[in-house]
Amino acid sequence: VEMGFYGQAPYLLRTKSGILLCGHRGPGTSLHYSLDDGATWSANVPLDSCGGAYPSMAELPDGRILFVYYTEGPGSDIRGVHLSADETGVRVIPRESD
Repeated sequence: VEMGFYGQAPYLLRTKSGILLCGHRGPGTSLHYSLDDGATWSANVPLDSCGGAYPSMAELPDGRILFVYYTEGPGSDIRGVHLSADETGVRVIPRESD
């Protein structure tokens, strides 16, 4: 089924509050979200400029979304970001300083 936007290796997650998230690569590592079960989708939400491969997500007990992916090519690595998602949008939660 066409979703109305470009994205490779999509991964879908429905949050406990009913927000549908679609993580994908292209452009870079990104996601879109839907508040109406996929009838319409948000604009692209860029998460990383690299082409992350095969993203995955999990909703944590505190409501944060853990978005993980790996980078392709020489020196590839595994990366992750925490997100917040609600009816106003999706935002990256900044990392706390070590």
